Amino acid sequence: MANSSVICPQNTTVTASGTSLTSNLCASSQLTIQAANTASISINHTWPCPQSTTIISSSTILISDISAQKTLKLTSSGSSILNVDSTVICPQNTSVVASGTSMITNICATMQLTIQAIDMANVSINQTWPCPTYVSVNSSSNLSISGICAYNELQMYVHQTSGLIINSSIVCPDMTYVVASEQAYITNLCANVELDVEVYDLAIVQSNTSWLCPQKTVVTATNVNNTLSFCALNSMFINVINSTFVYNSTQPCPINITITASNGSNVFNVCSSLNTNIYAKNSTVLTDEFGCSSVVNVTATNLAVVYVCATSAIYAVASFNATIYYKGPLASNSSINGSEIIPWV
Repeated sequence: MANSSVICPQNTTVTASGTSLTSNLCASSQLTIQAANTASISINHTWPCPQSTTIISSSTILISDISAQKTLKLTSSGSSILNVDSTVICPQNTSVVASGTSMITNICATMQLTIQAIDMANVSINQTWPCPTYVSVNSSSNLSISGICAYNELQMYVHQTSGLIINSSIVCPDMTYVVASEQAYITNLCANVELDVEVYDLAIVQSNTSWLCPQKTVVTATNVNNTLSFCALNSMFINVINSTFVYNSTQPCPINITITASNGSNVFNVCSSLNTNIYAKNSTVLTDEFGCSSVVNVTATNLAVVYVCATSAIYAVASFNATIYYKGPLASNSSINGSEIIPWV
């Protein structure tokens, strides 16, 4: 047992295993704890939080009253439980790695929050604090993580059956980057400046439509069974392979849109106010005839079917039994190998 009733050391390092008991720990600068087996650790929370705290635990005994002012690093495995005391202070930077059936609760950060979760790990965020500036989450845990938010940048990587639930009710990050695969899901997605979404397999990614569209949106989808729907104000890039994308028609059209569709993809309701660029191979692309671009450049091949409209000029190239239906001034056209370029009526 440490006697921390009168004085607290600057640095404290503890390694505990077996059935050992270490109580009343504290540190003013750096607190480092390693716990395994059924080792029991207690922290004297009557002292101010350390500047930095690092805990690595596989102990089955709960460690509570964990805190730090600047840096908090937590690693949990097995069935360990780490309970952060974030009621009074939230560290600037928090990094969490959780695996097994371990649990880390009440985490927060004012600047940077990094989370890695696998297996059946359970990580919870204290949502009473303002969002961090930067957040990165990488999860393949079977348990969802909710309350995720960031002011400047949000990065999310989800796999297997993992779920990430974003708290975008008040704050929408400037930049959001997403990679989702297998049966993972992400909800309430948004971004002010740029949204990059990469989706595979049975993954589901849904946006919070109560926010304005990002200035720029990039969507990449490969073998996605679920329909994707996003929007943009200035620039939109859609690259789909054996997937379906539907533009959110309740939102304004972007100024420029570029579409690449292949391997049996479907792209519907797309529109832009200035330029539309389409490359379609063995896919169907349907533009919104009530949201015609000024200029359209379209190339269709390998049985692709494309419907386009423009107010100023359409440049169309079709080959290998592709069909382009057009509405508006046809500035130039080329059709070979059984393809057709015909009016859209």
